[in-house]
Amino acid sequence: MQAACVNIPTRPLRRKPTGRLKEVFMPAWFSVCPVEELEHDQPRCYRVNGTEVFLVRHWEHLYALENRCGHAGQPCTGANTPMG
Repeated sequence: MQAACVNIPTRPLRRKPTGRLKEVFMPAWFSVCPVEELEHDQPRCYRVNGTEVFLVRHWEHLYALENRCGHAGQPCTGANTPMG
């Protein structure tokens, strides 16, 4: 069974040469769900590592976006979209 995976930046702390700590964004892959769970053109929303991710399967392609509208800052998913 294949899994749908997303690449999300994580924030580990790194020590600078001065001894101070800073956050560094590092991408990491997270398994979200079995691909078979995603129906064709039926978007789903999942919380992955603290980030809401909007997944859509269109035939054999999977698309993942952060669940946030770039214009309004509101979630992309509507009330009729199931939360996984």
